[in-house]
Amino acid sequence: MFGSTERICKLLEIRIMNPDFATPMNGVSFEVPDAKRILVIGSPGVGKTSLIKTYLKYNDTKELAHSNYFYLKLYLTKIFAYGDHYFTYLIDLPPNISTPERIQNYPLVDAVILCFALDDRTSLANVEDTWLNDLSSILPSQANSIGVPVILAGLKKDLRSVYQSQQAHHMIGESDSPIFVTYEEGKAVSAQNNFEYYFESSSETQENVLDTINHALYAALEAV
Repeated sequence: MFGSTERICKLLEIRIMNPDFATPMNGVSFEVPDAKRILVIGSPGVGKTSLIKTYLKYNDTKELAHSNYFYLKLYLTKIFAYGDHYFTYLIDLPPNISTPERIQNYPLVDAVILCFALDDRTSLANVEDTWLNDLSSILPSQANSIGVPVILAGLKKDLRSVYQSQQAHHMIGESDSPIFVTYEEGKAVSAQNNFEYYFESSSETQENVLDTINHALYAALEAV
């Protein structure tokens, strides 16, 4: 469908060096134009880059190539879904750039993984206060008011699990650790915003890392 992996990797050795190159919002030239594009966003420090790199380490195809455009980091891999392999870009947009620059540099994508950290309630509040506003301003409005499938991902699940285990064994009290976001709270935010899926994952233990990104591809394919 897209050619051999060897041919694609050779193609990716060619880099566009034009200083007048269009911004991603106006049409970044992806080297594999038919590949699916999954944008991974979230507040600083939530663990979204670790989510991507852990996925690339443990999925079947690993990382085929990566490149940078403006603020974007593009990671190319191949994901098996519904009996076929699909070239897929995992797109990492750093969150610590100013809002106008961030919005200007959003690419056109097929699905979004919106991340927060389970040990940081502010990052969950930012899902609706910051990131949904970003997406609503740049993506065409459809049924879920954003226009593309969104997966909500609660990261750093291992920290909550350790805290709960220590608390159960009376090793710590309730005041000795931050109040973690519960599964029910994350699920409620997902339901209120008509997101496709809600996953809790850990890059430390690899729990649900593959499922989180694989289901983003499933949602993108089903939305076509």
